[in-house]
Amino acid sequence: MKTLIVSLVLTTLATSPAFAISHSYRDKLEKSGCTQVEDAAGTCGNHQAVSDSQTIIKHYDGLKIIWKINESVTVDGKPAVVIESGGYGATWQQGIYKIITYKNHKIAVMKNDQFAGYAK
Repeated sequence: MKTLIVSLVLTTLATSPAFAISHSYRDKLEKSGCTQVEDAAGTCGNHQAVSDSQTIIKHYDGLKIIWKINESVTVDGKPAVVIESGGYGATWQQGIYKIITYKNHKIAVMKNDQFAGYAK
């Protein structure tokens, strides 16, 4: 009888789903734009909280990229045009550059259709 109970308990534990993080912690990370590693390292506070009406200014390889959230992107003062948008964010084009703006407020830069890096 004891063996049966122990087997039942072990089977139940082995088959129940294991969650690495709670739903509330996952939501907190999504809102902050941080990763678990950044949060654990204490560098999560370095992310700036951005509302939907703010402007983000970043640089990449001498380019000045100004992103007015939900409005526009300029590259060195020249306006970019939206060429694609979706669940991730949007892709903008200005000359040979494509600027990808993500919902977590990261900005990727492509030059001549090749990934160049992230603006900082």
